[in-house]
Amino acid sequence: MSDVLSEEKIPRNVGDISPAALNLLGAVAVSSARAVSFEQAIQDAINQICTILDWPLGHAFVVQRDSRNGEALTSTGIWHVRDEELHAEFKRVTRDFSPEISGISRSPQWRHDVSKQVGFKRGKLTTAQLNIGAAFNLPIMFAGRIVAVLEFFNDLPCARNDSIVQISEMLALHLGKAFELTDHFKMSATNDIISQQTILDDRMLALSEMARGISHEINNPMTIAMGHVSLLRGHLIKKKVMDPTTKESLDKIGKSLTRVTNVVKSMRQFCKDASDDPLEKICVVDLIQKAVSVCSAKILEEEVSLAVESDLPPNVFVESRGSQLSQVIVSLIHNSIEAISASKSKWILIQTIYSSEKVSIVVVDSGLGIPKNVQNRMMDPFYSTKQVGKGSGLGLSSAKGLVEAHGGKLHYVDDADNTTFKIELIRAED
Repeated sequence: MSDVLSEEKIPRNVGDISPAALNLLGAVAVSSARAVSFEQAIQDAINQICTILDWPLGHAFVVQRDSRNGEALTSTGIWHVRDEELHAEFKRVTRDFSPEISGISRSPQWRHDVSKQVGFKRGKLTTAQLNIGAAFNLPIMFAGRIVAVLEFFNDLPCARNDSIVQISEMLALHLGKAFELTDHFKMSATNDIISQQTILDDRMLALSEMARGISHEINNPMTIAMGHVSLLRGHLIKKKVMDPTTKESLDKIGKSLTRVTNVVKSMRQFCKDASDDPLEKICVVDLIQKAVSVCSAKILEEEVSLAVESDLPPNVFVESRGSQLSQVIVSLIHNSIEAISASKSKWILIQTIYSSEKVSIVVVDSGLGIPKNVQNRMMDPFYSTKQVGKGSGLGLSSAKGLVEAHGGKLHYVDDADNTTFKIELIRAED
């Protein structure tokens, strides 16, 4: 397998994504989110990819750790095989095959005909004996390292399917998330502690790739739709047949299309790594609105009522590095959503307080407070009351660190009637 992976790196942007590839992304995203084990998520993905490609063979290697030998790729019992008799020898020799991790590319690789690749073997068998032609390999990454490699083979040479290769990188991110959410991550974390920031970076990368793919597919039709709305409006006005009801409907369509575009834009800005960005003045109202936009889907899904009570004028600014302060607000909103998910009354209120020197953003939810024993530790690094994989972004320790890096404070308000967190920031000059 390492021979297949050693050449032909696939570029990220190689053309339009086909409907079949988008269906594949959706199917794998759903199955990986529902999977009770990493193995199940991989098996579902292999079945889906083999079906879309109409390829007869799919298989998975996973990384095993060993205190003596370090990391090694090990063959699994996870297969998609159309003809067991035809590929019995391939399965047999693959069972004992262990490729070197150092020879594995971190990008998807496609070879249209491995039979023309000199020296390619699986065990002692040649490609002719193995009944294979084209090959496609997909590495699964988590926290910057390979945790599994999926391989797919056709029995005939096959031209590269650019749509599948392009979208496979997004599939790999979903499967990396499935690794985090299952016991593999728990075992890995026991032997090899991964920092909160590394995990956060991985999540931001996943969100960034998702936002990039979504914007690629949405922005063009959004632009076309908005153009047609404008043309229709102009046509009706010119013909003098624009009535108030039609005008109201066109206004609503235009606002809805603009909202979709803005949500995608907010997602891309939110997940951008801003650690090296310079400080810039940002309107606090915009800061809150962007955070709420990013959380809008989660708010609707969990049926939470969110309100913003603010009398801030548009000329109230703070200094921020990119979206870092928005990330803090998003994290507090997500924490609130998870904390009140089982409550009968589910609401979140965002309030603002300002003076000539400071601006405060207060996030209140319908919870009845946090126990004293948790209050004393919840800002500590790595502390969490959630199960492994249940977090959705910054830990409170990281959020507190980001706010303090901007000269502010993040603290829990222990004398409030409901669960309340307060972000205090230095107001920038107008």
